[in-house]
Amino acid sequence: MNKEEASILRKEILVSCNSLTEKAVMLMLPTADGSVSHGYQLHIKSESLKENLPCLKSIAGKYNLALDESRKGLVVIYRPCFIDYYSRELFLKF
Repeated sequence: MNKEEASILRKEILVSCNSLTEKAVMLMLPTADGSVSHGYQLHIKSESLKENLPCLKSIAGKYNLALDESRKGLVVIYRPCFIDYYSRELFLKF
C-alpha cells in the first residue's frame, strides 16, 4: 500500500471498528518489523483487539490484504509480497 492508501484504510478501520482509538492504529514503514510487505503497514495494538478481530479481518479481506495476528497484542495489516531469490525480483501476492 502506498501512504495514501494506508491512511484511507486507517480511517476506515477507525470508523468501522469503533472501539479502536486513533492511538491504537499506527501507520508504519514497510521495513518496520522485518516482514516482507509491499509498501506501508498498519499496526494495531489495543486492549480490545480480540473483539475487533472480525472487523479487522473483514476490512483486510475486502482489499486483499494480509492480516498477521501471530504476535501477542498486535495485529499487522499489509500487502503481502515475496522475493524471487534467483532473479531478486519482488512480486505482489493477491
